[in-house]
Amino acid sequence: MTKQRTRWLKGWLQTIITHSRHPSDLYNAIGFWRYIGFVVLMSNMIFSSLMHPFIIALPFIVYFHLDFTIIMGSALHITIFSISLVLGYGAALIANLQAIWSFKRWRLIWTLFSAPIYWLLISTSAWLAIFDYIIRPFYWSKTEHGVSEDITKNNKDGL
Repeated sequence: MTKQRTRWLKGWLQTIITHSRHPSDLYNAIGFWRYIGFVVLMSNMIFSSLMHPFIIALPFIVYFHLDFTIIMGSALHITIFSISLVLGYGAALIANLQAIWSFKRWRLIWTLFSAPIYWLLISTSAWLAIFDYIIRPFYWSKTEHGVSEDITKNNKDGL
């Protein structure tokens, strides 16, 4: 998963950077609402992936530091952050649960519990995509698809 997700995130990053070279051209070409949608969607896909480990670590930092005002500035900031965190993760998990319920795929219920681990893996891919874009901007890692034991055996036999 890491190669493919890294390639996707690198592509999104490259798309953002390419279209941001002349933002007025993009704005004029697609209009206000589509421009806002592009900026918000594309930048948040990258940003949220990069920030996930810090969002997971922050409650532990706050809990063990015990000085909320230094960490967040005020009780209001902590409350807003906590509500946002619960609503954001809750919305994602509820959407997954709704899909499982709608399609009656009960065997996938365990994915709700593994979602935070999956999000950490996406974050790893996002950081690799940033690093890869800086170090090797024209390199695209490939993922092999459709390779099974039967296909490789048949190809060895000359079929």
